Amino acid sequence: MAIKIKDSEEVISEINVTPLVDIMLVIFIVFLIAISAVKINPAIHLPKEVNQHKAPDAVNVNITIDQKGTLFLNNQAINENQLANKIEVIYANYPNVTVHVTGDENAKYEYLSNLIKICQKVGIKKLSFITEIPTSH
Repeated sequence: MAIKIKDSEEVISEINVTPLVDIMLVIFIVFLIAISAVKINPAIHLPKEVNQHKAPDAVNVNITIDQKGTLFLNNQAINENQLANKIEVIYANYPNVTVHVTGDENAKYEYLSNLIKICQKVGIKKLSFITEIPTSH
């Protein structure tokens, strides 16, 4: 392909490479997309085994104290002796147990104190108190 310049009779015979570069870039992009879509996995044969279910290392226990002093273990009403026995069994199986205590703001401190004593007697090391964030006036 030749181009003539107006004032002179000189002919420029150069190849216009812009369309060639455009086509090559499009082909390159298509190639990259196609190669990334193809998954190349090596041919391996996995061993056949049955996994043992592993119990979690830590367990969360929720204890609630209402205004009357009634105890609830995971939302089920329970007395202090039953609570002590159940927490002892849980602690024996899961030494990293965390006890989350939710208490009514109008409950007597005596109820909370008894609960703390039960947890200490069993050996519970992690005890947390659930509260609400105060609203600003």
